[in-house]
Amino acid sequence: MRLILTNWGYLFIALFSTFVLLNGITGLAIFFVLLSSLILVSKKNSNKELYFWFICSIFFSGCLVVFANILLTFFNIILICYSLSGMIFSGHKISLSHFLFAPVLNFWLLLSTKGGILPLFPRLQKQQEEDKVEKPKNLEGIILTSFVTFIIVILLIVLLASANPLFANFFNTILGFFNLDSIFRVIFSIFRFEFYIGILLAIVLKKLTLYIKKIDLKKEIYEKSYQIYEQGLSNLNKKISFVIPKISAFSIVLIFFVTQIQLYLANTGVLLSLGLSRQDKVNEIFFQLLMVSLIVITLVFFNTQKNKLSNIFGSLLLVEAIFLTINALASNLDYILTSGIGPKRLYGLAVIIFVTILIGFIFLNIQKRNDSTFFKRTLALICTIFIFINLINFDKTMAEVNNKMGKVSEVQNLSTDSGAWDEEYFQLSKLEKPLNPSDQTKYDKLTLNIWRLQQEQKSVTWQNFNLSRYNQYQQIKDLDVN
Repeated sequence: MRLILTNWGYLFIALFSTFVLLNGITGLAIFFVLLSSLILVSKKNSNKELYFWFICSIFFSGCLVVFANILLTFFNIILICYSLSGMIFSGHKISLSHFLFAPVLNFWLLLSTKGGILPLFPRLQKQQEEDKVEKPKNLEGIILTSFVTFIIVILLIVLLASANPLFANFFNTILGFFNLDSIFRVIFSIFRFEFYIGILLAIVLKKLTLYIKKIDLKKEIYEKSYQIYEQGLSNLNKKISFVIPKISAFSIVLIFFVTQIQLYLANTGVLLSLGLSRQDKVNEIFFQLLMVSLIVITLVFFNTQKNKLSNIFGSLLLVEAIFLTINALASNLDYILTSGIGPKRLYGLAVIIFVTILIGFIFLNIQKRNDSTFFKRTLALICTIFIFINLINFDKTMAEVNNKMGKVSEVQNLSTDSGAWDEEYFQLSKLEKPLNPSDQTKYDKLTLNIWRLQQEQKSVTWQNFNLSRYNQYQQIKDLDVN
């Protein structure tokens, strides 16, 4: 691992990662694994928190290769970025801004100055400038100088050659004598755009390790940021009394909750008279769940006043949120039993689990105030839930459960993670012709999906290999859908 911490190590990792990064999802996963390993060996002090975020980063990176669902892939990439940030701030207190925008803030801190320290704190910046000593040019300086010189020379030759024919003939003669045109073609075939991106990435990787190694300066920055957050929260509580907003919110939500009970118990005839369907009822529940969760977070979490009445109504709001979550779960399960399972229902269950546990975290935080721990627990909870979402494989679950329940599964709208394209294609092919408009639409879309997968897999490389798409291709490669 010592090679990683040398200039040539940075360049090797950067060039390798860049050439695969620009060629597919597997390359992106490899890059994230290398980056996670680099951060791990760069951390001076190891702890359980560091290894937890490292495992999360490796797991979600592996999921990029295993699963093909676009939405899930997007979430996995976002969580990888937060896991990498979690590795960086492990062992330090974090504020609300770090919790919400950790990847952006860490990247900004990294690139702001040579040491990766954002010039928000003049004293730290001044200390860094005083400690600066003259150093000989290193590899990255030589590379950047050569790169700038090369670009300038090429631009000057091209511009002047277009303005003066004699100048152009002179360099054409030189190119012909030394056969430099062939040499340039070889150079450009090797040092493509990816090469220069790799050089920049090598510089960023070196700055990253420097940023992580500055433990004392970085720790003071995190401490300062957390102090600013606490001071802002204290000022907010001095200016605003949370008792009246909590009482008002409790009363409104209570009335809302009573009317929701009536809506839950309403039969189909009553719903139709109100212009609602069963799905509309479920969607309304989730909207209310998110709304109440927002109220709980804003009024209970951000309230630090030591007021008995405020604490009572804060606890009542949390109880209301729990009851509403239970009703949302019951209604969601009722919809699944009636109309089948879909992505909204599955993600809805995940949201219910998240909000329920989050309420428990808020209860704990009220008893012993430690916002940094709360933020880290919440981020860890999100990662844990998505680990189970990946392991459960929503697309495959929807296809199998709906098939067993005799419900419409809409396989043509699912990714290859479902592994059901071939079975659905055979079922639609056996239907009596001509197909009704609904079945014809499904058949056309599924056929197009199969044809695209067949064409894609004929030219797939290891850089963009995906296990889910490969397994599905093995099942449909012999189908003639032309």
